[in-house]
Amino acid sequence: IRLNLTTITEESRQTISAALPDKTVGSTSIGSGIVAALQVFREANEGKYQARSSMIVLNDNDETARPFIDSASPELLRSGVRFVSVTIADTTSRRTTPPTYRKLKNLADKTGGYQYVVPINGNQQLAALENIYSSIAERLLSSSSRPLVNLIHESKNVNGNVKNVSL
Repeated sequence: IRLNLTTITEESRQTISAALPDKTVGSTSIGSGIVAALQVFREANEGKYQARSSMIVLNDNDETARPFIDSASPELLRSGVRFVSVTIADTTSRRTTPPTYRKLKNLADKTGGYQYVVPINGNQQLAALENIYSSIAERLLSSSSRPLVNLIHESKNVNGNVKNVSL
């Protein structure tokens, strides 16, 4: 965990941006991202989960390291935290639907969350992400009086590079 729960301001945007890695290495453990987010929620709320909290997990639909989604799912389902998945994937490939995608969609469905897919094929990724994050913000803010919180968890993108996206 590079940053704990952070209120987004002009100043904190710089801190958040500086915390992002310049490049990625290694493997992807979506389960560890879920576990880390749940830990941050617990620590911020004195060991309890705040009712109607939400986590947004940006992922590449490729789970290669433990803990896997299946290991993190029971605690997530008990927590009452809404799960939102944003998957960057090759939409022309069969890899969009096999098992990682289905697991993420299942978690989103069971927690009252959402599943979004951003195609890696094409040049509209940034615009698609901006539209998705706007949609998520509208949905979450319309169903809650709590502030929207971003949790950044390091992972890799398709090209192995990290692109800074405005938060």
